[in-house]
Amino acid sequence: GIYNDTIASTFGTDSIIQLQLYVRPLDYIKERVDLCEGDTFYLSNSVAIVEQGMYLDTLTSTCGCDSVVEYSVVYHPIYNKVEKEAICLGSDYTWHGKSFADYPSGKYALTDTLESIWGCDSIVTLQLLVAPHYHVADTVTIEPDSTYDFRGQLIEHAGVYYDSLETTLGCDSVFSVHV
Repeated sequence: GIYNDTIASTFGTDSIIQLQLYVRPLDYIKERVDLCEGDTFYLSNSVAIVEQGMYLDTLTSTCGCDSVVEYSVVYHPIYNKVEKEAICLGSDYTWHGKSFADYPSGKYALTDTLESIWGCDSIVTLQLLVAPHYHVADTVTIEPDSTYDFRGQLIEHAGVYYDSLETTLGCDSVFSVHV
């Protein structure tokens, strides 16, 4: 508002002093702060915030007045996911753009780092089993006019005989016998 004050001067005349007073409102600002698990947020007085919650921070505005900022601090998780996969040797399998068609049989662990929608690193690990194909070969000799029981099949003549099965993972396994 405008305030007037009358003051007598040393010469006996009145002086009027007019004060035009502006009271600036206190600024109250609300801000949401999205962080990743393990990050630290600092208030203006260097206080470290490591937990989710509401925090007030008092700052000085450009006109010299206090401003209050209410921070809503939200921590988002860092994901650590393990994927398990088993394939047969020579199978065409692709994970995160990488093909495993030419990998020899064995166990592999591969890691890929991705970014979540909040910008937090997420780690995905593939535990891959490349199962071999099995070929079990045998040679037997039989007497003329006798038979050999090869996996339920009676064999009377010389030759090479095959029987194929699947492993528990669905990979081909071949049994052969040379009679």
